[in-house]
Amino acid sequence: MTRPGFIEAGLKAVRETLVTAADKAGLTMRQYPVTRSGAQRFRGVVRRLETMLRRLLALMAANLAPEPARPAPQPPLTPAKTGAPSHAAEPSDTPVPTPRARAFALTQPGGADPEQLHALRARYGRRPAGDRWAETGTLLERYRTLLGYLDDPAPLARRMARHLARLKCSGAPCPICAPAPVPSRLGHELGLIATILPQAVGEALSDWYNNSS
Repeated sequence: MTRPGFIEAGLKAVRETLVTAADKAGLTMRQYPVTRSGAQRFRGVVRRLETMLRRLLALMAANLAPEPARPAPQPPLTPAKTGAPSHAAEPSDTPVPTPRARAFALTQPGGADPEQLHALRARYGRRPAGDRWAETGTLLERYRTLLGYLDDPAPLARRMARHLARLKCSGAPCPICAPAPVPSRLGHELGLIATILPQAVGEALSDWYNNSS
């Protein structure tokens, strides 16, 4: 088991590293334009931090009490031929997603990073020769959204708990957290937390194949 305060320390370290990376890239202070190389470094940091956040969310989810099972959604009633309005159908219990700038993937997304594809299109598109500045719109969106999740991770933790419960009930293999080394330039504390997380998540999911509970 992880020691008390480990999750809080992890979230704090991830948040501080994110803010520092945004400052170094020039996203927050806006004192100088963001270069393409600076944007690339920032994306690399964010990808590592998102991986760590997923693992911290898994630990948070393991500490949550199971939610009561929701009743299966009822199929909508067929409107009568007399012209009954379609909105008379029974409401579904499926929550309506609130608008967010960027949805957070609970599992590591596969394939190419959409932002990398965007950067490649921008690089080889209609840009003046010698232009080395990066577009900051998507970078700021990604930064602010991730920062918001770090400031209030509880809703994501509940989503992660439901996600893991569905996987377990479906007989899916237990998720495996491969070691994710953190570059030394991001700090000793963050590297230590990243080293501990795979084992901590493995312990939290140790009863994955125990269906007695």
